[in-house]
Amino acid sequence: MGSWTWLGRYALILLAAIALGAGIAELTVFKQTTLWTPRLTAAALARFLGYGGALVILWMIGERTGRQLRGPAAGTAHLGILVLPLSTLVALSVGYDILLAVLRPFLAPSMKDGYNWAFVLAITASAVWLVVALYRHAEGLIELLRAVPMSVRPARQCASCGARLSSKAKFCATCGKATD
Repeated sequence: MGSWTWLGRYALILLAAIALGAGIAELTVFKQTTLWTPRLTAAALARFLGYGGALVILWMIGERTGRQLRGPAAGTAHLGILVLPLSTLVALSVGYDILLAVLRPFLAPSMKDGYNWAFVLAITASAVWLVVALYRHAEGLIELLRAVPMSVRPARQCASCGARLSSKAKFCATCGKATD
């Protein structure tokens, strides 16, 4: 599997976009400045650009992660197939409110219904995409899960007979020898 160092750079950009969007929106000049309509402030636009940019970066992280997991000799290709539909589903679900914060002043009630339906359809399509991907790759995912050890800590074994010991056992249930 390739290097994952790119993830740090993306995470830094994501955090910077969120922090800048929130921080700039709190400046007095941004709160007092309106655009086109008194209900749309520069603060709302700054939040939209910061949070929307962070959402795009989050989706890009998902896309690149999925690509890398599907890479040659990765052994995680089935898992990689799920990352893009999942990140798309998250981005659309969160993006609804982010985009609405800027569009709300311009949307008539009938247009708001159209906006809602567009997101309902897009989120539903993403969910269906994820379920279909899960269905198509279920066997590979089950095999991948079987290969993962159930616990991080190695199982304890009796030094005398080799039987598996529970983490709190003071004596071996098989041979009765005291544990270390």
